[in-house]
Amino acid sequence: MEYRTESGEIRGGGGGFTLIELVVVIVILGILAAAALPRFTNLSREARIASLKGLEAAVRSANTMIHAKAVMTGQQLRFRGGITIAGIGYLALRYGYAYGASDLSLLVGHAFCKDDYSVTFPRGYSGNPGETSMLYHKGAKDPLKCSISYSLPIGESAPPVYHVDTSGC
Repeated sequence: MEYRTESGEIRGGGGGFTLIELVVVIVILGILAAAALPRFTNLSREARIASLKGLEAAVRSANTMIHAKAVMTGQQLRFRGGITIAGIGYLALRYGYAYGASDLSLLVGHAFCKDDYSVTFPRGYSGNPGETSMLYHKGAKDPLKCSISYSLPIGESAPPVYHVDTSGC
Protein backbone atom coordinates (compact mmCIF):
# COMPACT_ATOMS: atom_id res chain seq x y z
CA MET A 1 0.00 0.00 0.00
CA GLU A 2 1.45 3.32 -1.00
CA TYR A 3 0.69 6.76 0.32
CA ARG A 4 1.79 10.37 -0.31
CA THR A 5 3.45 12.54 2.30
CA GLU A 6 2.57 16.25 2.72
CA SER A 7 5.48 17.12 0.45
CA GLY A 8 4.07 14.88 -2.31
CA GLU A 9 6.55 12.01 -2.03
CA ILE A 10 5.28 8.50 -2.64
CA ARG A 11 6.23 6.05 0.09
CA GLY A 12 5.69 2.33 0.50
CA GLY A 13 3.36 0.98 3.14
CA GLY A 14 4.58 -0.15 6.55
CA GLY A 15 6.26 -3.55 6.66
CA GLY A 16 4.17 -4.76 9.59
CA PHE A 17 1.40 -7.33 9.87
CA THR A 18 -2.25 -6.56 10.00
CA LEU A 19 -4.24 -7.29 13.13
CA ILE A 20 -6.06 -10.16 11.43
CA GLU A 21 -2.77 -11.81 10.44
CA LEU A 22 -1.52 -11.57 14.04
CA VAL A 23 -4.75 -13.04 15.41
CA VAL A 24 -4.58 -15.95 12.96
CA VAL A 25 -0.98 -16.74 13.99
CA ILE A 26 -1.89 -16.61 17.69
CA VAL A 27 -4.86 -18.93 17.14
CA ILE A 28 -2.67 -21.41 15.23
CA LEU A 29 -0.05 -21.34 18.04
CA GLY A 30 -2.81 -21.92 20.60
CA ILE A 31 -4.09 -24.95 18.70
CA LEU A 32 -0.58 -26.40 18.45
CA ALA A 33 0.03 -25.82 22.17
CA ALA A 34 -3.28 -27.48 23.07
CA ALA A 35 -2.34 -30.51 20.98
CA ALA A 36 1.17 -30.80 22.47
CA LEU A 37 0.33 -30.13 26.14
CA PRO A 38 -1.15 -33.57 26.96
CA ARG A 39 2.00 -35.23 25.70
CA PHE A 40 4.18 -33.19 28.04
CA THR A 41 1.92 -33.59 31.08
CA ASN A 42 2.04 -37.37 30.65
CA LEU A 43 5.83 -37.27 31.00
CA SER A 44 5.61 -36.86 34.79
CA ARG A 45 3.68 -40.12 35.03
CA GLU A 46 6.23 -41.85 32.84
CA ALA A 47 9.03 -40.45 35.00
CA ARG A 48 7.40 -41.81 38.18
CA ILE A 49 7.00 -45.24 36.55
CA ALA A 50 10.64 -45.26 35.42
CA SER A 51 11.75 -44.21 38.91
CA LEU A 52 9.63 -46.95 40.47
CA LYS A 53 11.06 -49.62 38.16
CA GLY A 54 14.59 -48.39 38.90
CA LEU A 55 13.89 -48.60 42.62
CA GLU A 56 12.50 -52.12 42.20
CA ALA A 57 15.71 -53.22 40.47
CA ALA A 58 17.80 -51.65 43.24
CA VAL A 59 15.68 -53.32 45.94
CA ARG A 60 15.94 -56.73 44.29
CA SER A 61 19.68 -56.34 43.86
CA ALA A 62 20.20 -55.22 47.47
CA ASN A 63 18.13 -58.12 48.76
CA THR A 64 20.08 -60.57 46.61
CA MET A 65 23.32 -59.29 48.15
CA ILE A 66 21.83 -59.58 51.65
CA HIS A 67 20.80 -63.16 50.92
CA ALA A 68 24.30 -63.99 49.64
CA LYS A 69 25.78 -62.70 52.88
CA ALA A 70 23.18 -64.65 54.87
CA VAL A 71 24.10 -67.84 53.00
CA MET A 72 27.78 -67.25 53.83
CA THR A 73 26.89 -67.01 57.51
CA GLY A 74 24.43 -69.93 57.43
CA GLN A 75 21.32 -67.87 58.19
CA GLN A 76 19.27 -68.61 55.09
CA LEU A 77 17.48 -71.50 56.83
CA ARG A 78 16.53 -69.55 59.94
CA PHE A 79 13.16 -67.87 60.30
CA ARG A 80 14.72 -65.05 62.30
CA GLY A 81 18.27 -63.92 61.91
CA GLY A 82 20.37 -60.88 61.32
CA ILE A 83 23.56 -59.59 59.80
CA THR A 84 25.62 -56.47 60.20
CA ILE A 85 26.16 -54.32 57.13
CA ALA A 86 29.01 -51.81 57.19
CA GLY A 87 27.71 -48.25 57.27
CA ILE A 88 24.16 -49.36 58.04
CA GLY A 89 24.34 -51.57 61.10
CA TYR A 90 22.28 -54.57 62.12
CA LEU A 91 19.70 -55.81 59.64
CA ALA A 92 16.95 -58.23 60.67
CA LEU A 93 16.39 -61.18 58.35
CA ARG A 94 13.63 -63.63 57.53
CA TYR A 95 15.02 -66.78 55.89
CA GLY A 96 18.07 -64.81 54.82
CA TYR A 97 16.20 -61.91 53.22
CA ALA A 98 15.53 -58.37 54.47
CA TYR A 99 12.80 -58.08 57.10
CA GLY A 100 10.80 -55.40 55.28
CA ALA A 101 10.69 -52.54 52.82
CA SER A 102 12.16 -50.10 55.36
CA ASP A 103 15.35 -52.19 55.60
CA LEU A 104 15.54 -52.35 51.82
CA SER A 105 15.13 -48.58 51.53
CA LEU A 106 18.12 -48.17 53.86
CA LEU A 107 20.18 -50.44 51.66
CA VAL A 108 19.36 -48.78 48.33
CA GLY A 109 20.18 -45.41 49.79
CA HIS A 110 18.11 -43.36 52.17
CA ALA A 111 18.88 -40.23 50.16
CA PHE A 112 17.34 -41.84 47.10
CA CYS A 113 14.21 -42.94 48.92
CA LYS A 114 13.43 -40.22 51.45
CA ASP A 115 12.44 -37.45 49.04
CA ASP A 116 10.19 -39.40 46.71
CA TYR A 117 9.23 -42.57 48.56
CA SER A 118 7.75 -43.61 51.89
CA VAL A 119 7.41 -47.00 53.53
CA THR A 120 4.18 -48.41 54.87
CA PHE A 121 3.37 -51.55 56.82
CA PRO A 122 -0.15 -52.93 57.23
CA ARG A 123 -1.70 -52.75 60.67
CA GLY A 124 -0.51 -55.64 62.77
CA TYR A 125 2.62 -56.31 60.69
CA SER A 126 4.82 -58.69 62.64
CA GLY A 127 7.26 -59.99 60.05
CA ASN A 128 5.62 -63.35 59.62
CA PRO A 129 6.14 -65.30 56.40
CA GLY A 130 4.22 -63.84 53.47
CA GLU A 131 3.45 -60.50 55.14
CA THR A 132 3.78 -57.49 52.86
CA SER A 133 5.31 -54.05 53.33
CA MET A 134 5.40 -51.36 50.69
CA LEU A 135 7.49 -48.54 49.24
CA TYR A 136 5.20 -45.98 47.63
CA HIS A 137 5.76 -42.81 45.60
CA LYS A 138 4.64 -39.73 47.53
CA GLY A 139 3.99 -37.58 44.45
CA ALA A 140 1.64 -39.97 42.66
CA LYS A 141 -2.08 -39.40 42.13
CA ASP A 142 -2.78 -42.53 44.16
CA PRO A 143 0.44 -43.27 46.08
CA LEU A 144 -0.54 -46.75 47.25
CA LYS A 145 -1.08 -47.72 43.59
CA CYS A 146 2.30 -46.33 42.54
CA SER A 147 4.32 -48.67 44.68
CA ILE A 148 6.50 -51.70 45.18
CA SER A 149 5.14 -54.29 47.56
CA TYR A 150 7.57 -56.66 49.22
CA SER A 151 6.26 -59.93 50.65
CA LEU A 152 8.49 -61.84 53.02
CA PRO A 153 9.53 -65.36 52.01
CA ILE A 154 7.09 -68.03 53.14
CA GLY A 155 9.76 -70.62 53.84
CA GLU A 156 13.39 -71.64 53.59
CA SER A 157 13.40 -72.26 49.86
CA ALA A 158 10.95 -69.57 48.77
CA PRO A 159 12.32 -66.16 47.77
CA PRO A 160 10.46 -62.97 48.65
CA VAL A 161 7.81 -61.71 46.24
CA TYR A 162 7.97 -58.26 44.67
CA HIS A 163 5.04 -56.58 42.95
CA VAL A 164 5.14 -53.24 41.15
CA ASP A 165 1.83 -51.40 40.80
CA THR A 166 1.89 -48.44 38.39
CA SER A 167 -1.87 -47.96 38.01
CA GLY A 168 -1.90 -44.88 40.27
CA CYS A 169 1.25 -43.18 39.04
